[in-house]
Amino acid sequence: MTFIDHPQHLVERALASIPAANAGDIYDVSFLIDNEDDDSRQPTLTIGYTAPSTTAVAQ
Repeated sequence: MTFIDHPQHLVERALASIPAANAGDIYDVSFLIDNEDDDSRQPTLTIGYTAPSTTAVAQ
């Protein structure tokens, strides 16, 4: 697996883990790239999504 393939694999795996009950209602997918402990050698990708069912829980 090349370096370029690695993030794509992570995104595919994260999106595949979304519960089927929520998948049809998702209207927003977000990607946050941050450095763990402000160390640029340790980038972290966080993938999130918003759906009516997740919004209702947050309220």
